[in-house]
Amino acid sequence: MTLKEKDDFESVLRTPEGARFIAWLLIFCGVYTNSHEQNKNSPLDTAFREGRRDVGLFLLKCAKEAEGGDRALMTAEAELIKNYREAFRT
Repeated sequence: MTLKEKDDFESVLRTPEGARFIAWLLIFCGVYTNSHEQNKNSPLDTAFREGRRDVGLFLLKCAKEAEGGDRALMTAEAELIKNYREAFRT
């Protein structure tokens, strides 16, 4: 990542909206899940999910290298989880 790209990424993470969007992307990419589901999918399905997860892991690495990125992501992830719980509360 170039210095300009790092600065741009840090700018995104500085805003609550940007941090929330990056946190959502990490969840969408399956960073916190297993790519392989035994007896459910073909190897191609697993490869597809692993490719998506690799993009998420790259974003996570960039966030960890960004100034204040860890804190911004933790806050955004906590907010996303809270909102999901409230949305699906029965």
